[in-house]
Amino acid sequence: MMLAGILRALRDLPEGSDKAVAARMGFLEWLMTLPEGCPEAPAARAAEQRAAAMAADHDAVELFCGHLRSVQHVARVAMPMRRGGAAGRRI
Repeated sequence: MMLAGILRALRDLPEGSDKAVAARMGFLEWLMTLPEGCPEAPAARAAEQRAAAMAADHDAVELFCGHLRSVQHVARVAMPMRRGGAAGRRI
């Protein structure tokens, strides 16, 4: 389980480590290991739900969850909008 390893690494960061860099690297590792064709937004939502329990106690995990939330936000913004098609052009 890739997510479990990432969360464990973020939870057990050595003292003095840059938590923001570690969270970003963990996020990129998570993103690159998604199976081909896997939609990112639902996967990010599921990963954030699994990590939520740890996020309150570990800053790096909270930052990782922030990256997961940004994926969900981008997916909502990028959704195609219907504009009426042919019927809309005839008005």
